[in-house]
Amino acid sequence: MKLTFVIPVYISNALHLDFTRQTLKSIQTSHDHKVIIVNNFCAPAFRPDLERLATCDWQLVDNPKGNILASAWNLGIKMSFSGDAGSPSDYCLLLNNDLILHPKCLDNLVTFATNHPKFLIWSASEWANARTLSQAKMTQSFSFHPHFSCFMVAPKTIEVVGYFDEHFTMGYFEDNDYHTRILHAGYQAAATNSAKFYHYGSRTINIDDNLKIEGKYHYQKNRAYFAKKWGVDIHGRAFDPPEAILKAIKPTSSP
Repeated sequence: MKLTFVIPVYISNALHLDFTRQTLKSIQTSHDHKVIIVNNFCAPAFRPDLERLATCDWQLVDNPKGNILASAWNLGIKMSFSGDAGSPSDYCLLLNNDLILHPKCLDNLVTFATNHPKFLIWSASEWANARTLSQAKMTQSFSFHPHFSCFMVAPKTIEVVGYFDEHFTMGYFEDNDYHTRILHAGYQAAATNSAKFYHYGSRTINIDDNLKIEGKYHYQKNRAYFAKKWGVDIHGRAFDPPEAILKAIKPTSSP
């Protein structure tokens, strides 16, 4: 199986760089793979350090659209399946750069996907404690609530749903939109409990005061765009099962 791992990064300080190192260090798989680090932003002082992270198996590319998560994901996916990062991959895994992966996370996620080809997104599940991650209990159960901090797509995903909507700026609601589009197309996404990771959570924003202020603006902007696109404001709302959102959107809405 050929895999490509795509990791968008925003590096404005040493902590951002350290989180990225931790994520890269935790990548373990028995499959043939490449790693693409998509640079959404890097302060000049840290550019040499970021470049040193790239090896023969790790490739650094700059996102021409800047700090837009959807465009970073799209860029990595296109490189993965077009063969721009080598031979075309069977799966593209998209990871936040503030994760620690269980040693079996990635291989178990691939196994889950191959055993459940009817889904269009396959994701791992979050474990709450980094110190006990190695002892995380893993089962074959799964939920229909994918986790977009560590998820995987296949060429079929893009054929059916298309790419992420880059009108969602920075990094809010593009995942909700994509999941809604999957459901709208009559498919599902799932998160397996056989693959675990620890997520520091929002560390990129929380340790950068300027980015935190900017994030509040983009959150509201993207919230309004989602509501306009689908006819429903999902702020503070949870849909269980996920396809319940289809009853809330306007009948004329479309991806």
